[in-house]
Amino acid sequence: MGKKAIAATISRYERCYPTSSQPLDEQSNAHPSQDAIYQFLLQAIRQHPPERVLLEFKRLWLDGEASADNREAVEAVFQLLRSGDRQMFHKALKRSCYIPINNWNITNQQPAIGKLIALFEELNARSQSRRLPLNRLRKRLCDFVSSSDYQELKVFAVASSHSEVSHWSDRYTAYRLLSQSRNAANSIEQREAARRLSQKLDYQFKFDLARYAARLHGGERRPDTHQNPTALDDDFLRLVTIVIAKPGFFSYKNLANIFLKQTRDLDYHSFKSCLQK
Repeated sequence: MGKKAIAATISRYERCYPTSSQPLDEQSNAHPSQDAIYQFLLQAIRQHPPERVLLEFKRLWLDGEASADNREAVEAVFQLLRSGDRQMFHKALKRSCYIPINNWNITNQQPAIGKLIALFEELNARSQSRRLPLNRLRKRLCDFVSSSDYQELKVFAVASSHSEVSHWSDRYTAYRLLSQSRNAANSIEQREAARRLSQKLDYQFKFDLARYAARLHGGERRPDTHQNPTALDDDFLRLVTIVIAKPGFFSYKNLANIFLKQTRDLDYHSFKSCLQK
């Protein structure tokens, strides 16, 4: 996606979602300095590719490294730290994560989401700083990594990785995201990002299942390109699809549409062979 398209997306995003520090029902309790953080991140997303945004995020939250561009935002981070309010710090950090995550969901730049979350994995490998504020910042960040807030963030990394399911619970990622999208205590960015990604995963699962079922009933198995998206064996899956092959996702109309997509670029001889199967 080009810079103009990204700028247009950000513009729509800013019109739809307020950039103040808390969700709509919590804005009155917002810390005034937090706006500087969110505005800085939105500006970085508008002007730079994900790699640069990741670098700016790291300088802001993990390094506390001030520059001419981010000085006001860094000062806001340390104001939060000095306030001693753990909950406020966590909320500000969470929203700072979900602002780029939500944008990268919209602009189809999911690999950057995993890289953002992976930044926190490097905390334990860092040595102590001679500056007391930086040590306090690191301690608060480590506290965040141990919290349920970070576990919710990691769900986005799993959902955006496009890798094979490594744990049975990964199959339910769409429902875990749906739960986040309906939790009014979460920021509006988190709820929107979770809603979008949950819908995408749900559709992808249904499409993969329908495609695999069509191959299965046709007697053709190509595990290299069409893997079973469920934990069910083929015999049981056949029985299930026979039972539910009524108007719905496994209807003949939907299966026919899948067949047409699969055979769109085939020559006539190959098409006839597939049609017979």
